[in-house]
Amino acid sequence: MYKIIVMGTYFGSWPKWFPAFFLSCQAVKDIDWLFFTDCKIPAVTCHHIKFIPMNIKQLNHLASEKLGFYIQKDSYSQLDIRPAYGVVFKEYFTGYDFWGHCDFDVIWGNIRSFITDSILSKHQIISSRKDKLAGHFTLWKNEPKTNTLFKSVPEYRQAFSNPNHVNFDEHIMSKFLANQLISNDDMISVYWPKKIVVGRIELETKPNGWYWKDGKIFDNEDQEHIYIHFMPWKASMKNIDFQLGNQPKKFIITPGGIWSHRMPTIEVLK
Repeated sequence: MYKIIVMGTYFGSWPKWFPAFFLSCQAVKDIDWLFFTDCKIPAVTCHHIKFIPMNIKQLNHLASEKLGFYIQKDSYSQLDIRPAYGVVFKEYFTGYDFWGHCDFDVIWGNIRSFITDSILSKHQIISSRKDKLAGHFTLWKNEPKTNTLFKSVPEYRQAFSNPNHVNFDEHIMSKFLANQLISNDDMISVYWPKKIVVGRIELETKPNGWYWKDGKIFDNEDQEHIYIHFMPWKASMKNIDFQLGNQPKKFIITPGGIWSHRMPTIEVLK
């Protein structure tokens, strides 16, 4: 089995739904998780989840040092440098076949059921979106060619030096890769034939139709999915009925919150 580590950066304070995110990471035991944050480090311990204290100033300093030029991003625009994580965080990825990056407005399912070793063996980059890299979940082969691929994008220095978010990690890098594939350049193999993430369209269709159970994500027809990205619900998701460290076997994901017990009537009626 290929060894995978998925990392994320989060600055400020943990979101309301963080206990559910953490629990879903705990359940994915065949992947290691690494988070860099200036939030309070959870007292709950788990052998395959690690937190590294880091603020945005320290991240900028590390990135500038590793990449060799000045970088001054904020807590959001720093997402631009995700394709360079293989260089910036190289020491943390030693011994892994693939590293990935993720968002935190996510509940994970059984990732390995969808990203198999067969897929990993044939590709250097794996995205959960069709024909586009996903900031919320993309895997990169941990090798020099893939880790430094971002340097092949002509505007990468300008994008990384810009304090504003320019969507390098998704739009610019995706366009570059698509052009390489069109030109039949076999420099890199990308797996993005279809969208496998549950996102905006699915959430609008089934706003109350998603649940996590024993490490897997299901819709209201009990069909399993790789993970749910509930970005459209971030502003309204103000409730969760369990705390960090609790271990419910099942919880429901709705626009208003996450429920491991009985879902409030007001949520049912939406």
